[in-house]
Amino acid sequence: MSSTKGQILVVDDEVYVADAMARLLKKEGYEPIVAHSGKQALGIAMQKVPQLVLCDIVLPDISGTQILSTLKSTPSTSSCFVVLMSAHKIDTKHQ
Repeated sequence: MSSTKGQILVVDDEVYVADAMARLLKKEGYEPIVAHSGKQALGIAMQKVPQLVLCDIVLPDISGTQILSTLKSTPSTSSCFVVLMSAHKIDTKHQ
């Protein structure tokens, strides 16, 4: 039996952001798993099936929205909760 509250996958290409989030989550009793690319995140998610994925929208290889779509369309990960986040301003008029 695990002594943590659950696994949370943190996906951000900014290493310092991902690591800071992981430290905060660990301090709160969660088991953070860090990925710095979309491809890495999908591999980890398929293998570990975390309870929650905190994912940057803007990644260098695969967008956060593509990760969300893949996770939700894959039976083994479709029940994962996903939160998309970004430090970039998004122009909602052109989406």
